[in-house]
Amino acid sequence: MTYWEERYRKGGFSGAGSRGAEAREKIALVNEVAGINRVETLLDLGCGDGHVAAGLSVSRYTGYDPAPAAVALAREERPSGDFITQLPPEGTRFDLVLSMDVMFHLVKDADYQAYLAALFGYGDLVLVYGTDKHLEGHHHVLHREWTKDIPPGWSRRELPTTFKRAWLLRRDR
Repeated sequence: MTYWEERYRKGGFSGAGSRGAEAREKIALVNEVAGINRVETLLDLGCGDGHVAAGLSVSRYTGYDPAPAAVALAREERPSGDFITQLPPEGTRFDLVLSMDVMFHLVKDADYQAYLAALFGYGDLVLVYGTDKHLEGHHHVLHREWTKDIPPGWSRRELPTTFKRAWLLRRDR
């Protein structure tokens, strides 16, 4: 059993960033980006327990998490969402792909590379909230300088935030 599956099954939640003021900041940030860019479909890569998802104002929300226990909790938080434990089929497109405090939990290089492929593979607009520096962490944390791994052909803009950092990335046309 993975760290996250066990954590959720034991009654844990997605972490401090999914509650309180930081959660409110994430919700406001996503809703602002979604409104400005007329987002109707959103893929949340690493939705966790769904607490943040419950506050998002998008027509069609898809939350992905590999931990079935997280998906079960997320379905309770946002009954109108589509929650999955397997990535959508290749070629599926979303108006916005979201990564909120996920990358530093990808401690295995293969998982990190697969995540980046998914993040930049499902749409032309990506919003990332988290850290961007290399720091060793606990057994379930490895901070990475992920912006150096943005594929060619993407422009990025850092957005103002209080708690961590956020970037809006757009595929160049």
